[in-house]
Amino acid sequence: MTFRDRLERAMKEAGIGPTELARRVGVSQATISQLKLGTSRGPRPENLIKIARVLSVRPEWLATGEEPMRPAPTADDLDETEKEVLNTLRSLSPKDRDLLLRIIRCFAERK
Repeated sequence: MTFRDRLERAMKEAGIGPTELARRVGVSQATISQLKLGTSRGPRPENLIKIARVLSVRPEWLATGEEPMRPAPTADDLDETEKEVLNTLRSLSPKDRDLLLRIIRCFAERK
């Protein structure tokens, strides 16, 4: 996957078009178009970081494809239900944690 492919994917998943990305990064729409077309060498390092932030991806992934694509979530990224689940999970014994994890995986596989 090329930089261009990764940029397209990240924009699509974020639901952000080239005009909005250009505005939020502080570059011209032509710059974003050149990146999407693969007609430039790639963004400057400072713009790469801004693009990655706007698209909620890791700069390393955007530049090289190095996984993971997204940064690890922080406590600020959790909603109240997720925080409650995590706090409850932490109060369980290791045996109960393992059991609960197996149950959650079963639910996830039903998708």
